[in-house]
Amino acid sequence: MPEEKQLIQPVAIERDEHGFWTHPAWPSTEEELIPYAWFYDRGLDVKQVEFEYDAPETLQAA
Repeated sequence: MPEEKQLIQPVAIERDEHGFWTHPAWPSTEEELIPYAWFYDRGLDVKQVEFEYDAPETLQAA
């Protein structure tokens, strides 16, 4: 019998002291921080945005 997939439910975002947040349904481990197969199996795309690399230079300089 195939594993039943649970839908991700919305939750309140509570960032850590560094501003990071991860949804509690995200099954990350020390070995695999981004479980790509888990996302793809649920029809989701993985997008990562990092201020250091993705924000405009004028915003980074502020």
